[in-house]
Parts: sequence; C-alpha cells; structure tokens
Amino acid sequence: MAIIDEVEGEGAHPSSVIKSRENGSTKYGFSRDQSSNPDRLRQGLSTAGLALNLHPDRSTRLNVQMAIRLAETLKTVTVSGDPIGISRGPREISSDGGAFLGVLFQKAGRTVRTSLQGQAIINPGDLLIWHGRHSLRFDMPEYYQKVCLLVPLNTFEGILPRAESYVGLHLSRQLNVCRLIGGCMAAFADHVLTNDDESPTSAIEVLLDILGAALLRHKESDNIGSRTNLFQRVTNFIEKQLGDPELSHRNTSSPLDISI
Repeated sequence: MAIIDEVEGEGAHPSSVIKSRENGSTKYGFSRDQSSNPDRLRQGLSTAGLALNLHPDRSTRLNVQMAIRLAETLKTVTVSGDPIGISRGPREISSDGGAFLGVLFQKAGRTVRTSLQGQAIINPGDLLIWHGRHSLRFDMPEYYQKVCLLVPLNTFEGILPRAESYVGLHLSRQLNVCRLIGGCMAAFADHVLTNDDESPTSAIEVLLDILGAALLRHKESDNIGSRTNLFQRVTNFIEKQLGDPELSHRNTSSPLDISI
C-alpha cells in the first residue's frame, strides 16, 4: 500500500508535489497545474532533490509529465512533453551538490546537449552520461520521452572504476550495448519501480551491475580497436620505409603522432 504525503517546497503552492512511499521507494509526482507552471515545477524539482532551470517555449503552454522515484540512493527520472529547454549552472549545482552521474536514455524525440564539450544531438535510442557538477543545457525541440538514472558518484565508482572518465560518453542506438542499457533502464522505470508488491532493492543491484559491466566492456572494445588500428598503421609505415637507411624509432613515431 502506498503512503501519500503532500509536500510543499519553499514558496511552493500547497499540494504541488505529491510524495508517495511504497516498498522501499519514494515517488515524487507533479500535479497538472504545477507541470504547466515553470516556477512551481522548478520548486517541486528542488523539493525532490534535483535543481534544474527551465526554459519553456514562450509561444505555447508548458506541457511536462514527470516523475522522480528514489530507491536506496538511486534516483530515476521519467519525463516527457512538448518542446522545452533545461539547464544546470553554478546555482543549480550549488543547490543539490551535483555529486552524481546522470545516465540519460532518449526513448523518443531529439535532445540537443550543450556543454563545455560542445554540442551533441541525442537521437531516439541514444544514451549519454553527464556529470551533476558540470554546467550543461538540454534543449528538446520536439515532443520527447526520456529516462534518466542519477547515480551517486561513490556508488558509480563501486561498480565502475574511474567512473568520471565516462562523462560525456555518447552511445548511438546502433550499438548493442546501448540497446541493452536502454532496455534495462526503460524496464526498470516502467515495470520495476511501478511494482507495489516487491522492493526494488535487488533489481537496483542487478541494474547497476549490468550498467557497469556493459560500459566497461564497451570501453575495452574501443581500446582493443584503437590498438589494432595503431599497429596496422605502424606496420604499413615501416614496410613503405624499409629502404630508408635512416629509419629509426624516432622518425617513425613523429609521422604517426605517437610518443615514445
């Protein structure tokens, strides 16, 4: 059975955030009135522990459907709606601490991510890893659906060494590893966290293990491919220069842009 509370953020409209607790997880829901009001939605998100700045399309009424579920230390955000922009800057990062990594799975529509790393188009089926302490902006130019896991840094480090080195990783929907992770995230949000009959704790552990193993395997595969390509380049270069009496490791490394 769910226990439902009415929660007020600082200056928020009464009953703007609906907080329910069931089987070890907490869900923050947002009323239709709040979801159409940028200030109230922003306050509600802050109450749920996620600080975001909203940039709605001024020509249309704000239309966002969002739920934030907290199980153990893992937050799952499911969101859909009409065109909007959201951002995190120093103020938002200071508000919630930003000590997490976000794993974003784009179910439908496109997202334009802008950060210090530049711009990237997140297409349906793509996956992106972002850092809670890095300023960035997401613009959704069309109707969208997405699922985002917010994993504490120390939890991520426990399943994936040097977890912060994965920040900015953008996996295309064509990759099997992206399909696997995205499918698991969607199932977790749609079927596990909505199951009132069982605690999500064991499913969380499995999800994080799959996430860590899949990302590590993907990185290892990339490294193997890079080493293979480099070996082929070196071999081809040496074969072409075998008649050069001055051939050495030094004049081989420079044209190939490698260090010795």
